[in-house]
Order: sequence, then structure tokens, then C-alpha cells
Amino acid sequence: MTQLAQRLQAPMIRHLLRKGTVTYTPPAELYVGLATSGANLETGADDELTAVNAPGYARQTVNFRNRASTDLEENDVDVVFSFTDATPTFTHFFVAESATVGSNDGVIYGPLDAPVTIGTGNNQYRLPIGALIAAMQ
Repeated sequence: MTQLAQRLQAPMIRHLLRKGTVTYTPPAELYVGLATSGANLETGADDELTAVNAPGYARQTVNFRNRASTDLEENDVDVVFSFTDATPTFTHFFVAESATVGSNDGVIYGPLDAPVTIGTGNNQYRLPIGALIAAMQ
């Protein structure tokens, strides 16, 4: 299950409970990234893949839509990451406010269904439509 970054919880609650008098402005664009664990995604992107440990890695633009007849949000197109060499094993995704790797701007984060390692010669990882699911508990 995804989690909302703690740095956004207070602004969102203030916006809701104060009936919009405390404004929260969502980012113009959202990006998805990959990480080797979820341990530091709340405080920063310390576990995010980088172009050094995962050659070719870059955050990818993502958009969400409502999953039909549910309260869930899901990615509305395939998200494809391209690599030029092998990567460390990654286990988590996160959605961020910028394309800049390591910018400490995560919005939501959560585990992938299974750990993934990209080997030499296998240069893409794809998150199909509906693979990224966000919901409040």
C-alpha cells in the first residue's frame, strides 16, 4: 500500500479542515522513481537509483486517473525506465514533484510487487497501466 509523505500530511489536513483557507497547491508535473529500499523515502531520496549505480536511470513523468468504480488512483500509461547497464536490486517506487534525482521531494511511495534487478542486456523496466496504485487508508 502506498503512503503519503509526512511532509504533505499537515498541509493537506489544514487545506481540508480549514475549508481551503490554507491553500495547498499540487505540483504541475509528477515523476516516478525507483529505489533500493523504502527506509529513507520518507526523509529523502537516499535509496533512489542514480545514473551512477543504474546507468541510464532517470525519473519518468507519470499521470494518474481514477480506477473505475473505486477510490483508487492508478497510472494511466505505461511508465518505462531505460538502463544502459546492470542495476542494483530495486524494491520500491515513489512519486515525486520534480525530475531531479535526489531532490527530497517525494509525494507518495510504496513497495513494488517483487524485487527487480536489471541485468546486462536487459535494458528496460516497465510499470504497466494500473501498476502504480495510490489510496488513503
